[in-house]
Amino acid sequence: MNPLADTSRILFRVDANAQIGWGHFYRCLALAQMLQKDFDICFAMAAPEAATLSALSEKGFEAIALPAQEYTVPDERGTQELSFDLGNQLDKIDIVVLDGYWFGPAYQQALRKYPVKIAIIEDDGKGCYWADLIINHAPGIMPQAYYAQPYTQFALGLEYALLRPAFLEQARKVRSFDKIETLFICFGGSDFKNLTQSTLEVALEFKGFKKIIVVTGAAYQFTEGFTYLVALDQRIDHRHSLGEPQMLHAMLEAELAIVPASGILFECLAARLLVISGTYTENQLKIYEGFRKLNIFFDAIDFSPSNLSMALKAVFRSKNENQVTTIDGRSYIRLQQIFSALC
Repeated sequence: MNPLADTSRILFRVDANAQIGWGHFYRCLALAQMLQKDFDICFAMAAPEAATLSALSEKGFEAIALPAQEYTVPDERGTQELSFDLGNQLDKIDIVVLDGYWFGPAYQQALRKYPVKIAIIEDDGKGCYWADLIINHAPGIMPQAYYAQPYTQFALGLEYALLRPAFLEQARKVRSFDKIETLFICFGGSDFKNLTQSTLEVALEFKGFKKIIVVTGAAYQFTEGFTYLVALDQRIDHRHSLGEPQMLHAMLEAELAIVPASGILFECLAARLLVISGTYTENQLKIYEGFRKLNIFFDAIDFSPSNLSMALKAVFRSKNENQVTTIDGRSYIRLQQIFSALC
């Protein structure tokens, strides 16, 4: 927390759990770390779990526990909105950052009654908003896609990539390799479709890999089949629930990654990995489509075994050129400027 008495205060309203995942939380945490030098930061979360409270405490951020909310999984949310729950938490708050599909128009309009600025992080690439700032770091998103207000500002595209400090620093470095021997696989915190296991099964068919690093998240439900695979092949190096430095280190050990079109794709590109990516949920589509148009990854489409196998074969047929990305590691400078102007 910034000790200066006159420091502007930002409240992040975001939730995370096994049902809705941790992606929203981690990109808010990334933005909070970008801004913490100039702002006083706190997080308000509905029934926060021990892992999220620990992550916030480790970074020095205050956590406000709100009552539990009824959630639906992202692809089945329909028109459901959360009821407004910040009425008693806005004293001396200058900016509220919302991240979650459930903070809809009614929630935003209730928040507009308070003397705060509203920033929204979103990945739909469209919608109706009553925000002072909309952040969407997917490539190819245009302001015209939104129904916003005359005062709304936009921070769109890779220039505003929401990356944690270690990955921002890595994005500013040069990395090169001349062969592909180590594969990195990760499908996020819960991987409710268990694509980790099916992807690993396909990868094991490719004998060119000397090492396969498999990272599972805190909420991953281990299956008998996955445990059997890990014990079956000594090339597999399984790591579980990694922190920021450990995750970056695992990526830098590899030359190729298989990850979904979510926040971890941005991290792999910042680490200058060759990437195979695809999508398996609706909320990944805009990121997937944006990067696919840039021809910046090998396309596994839906991660089916046949599509994944074709993508892996395409990698080995290629010239193994190092990944080129427009993530420059300087998004924190741009976002600091925008938030300072909001105040």
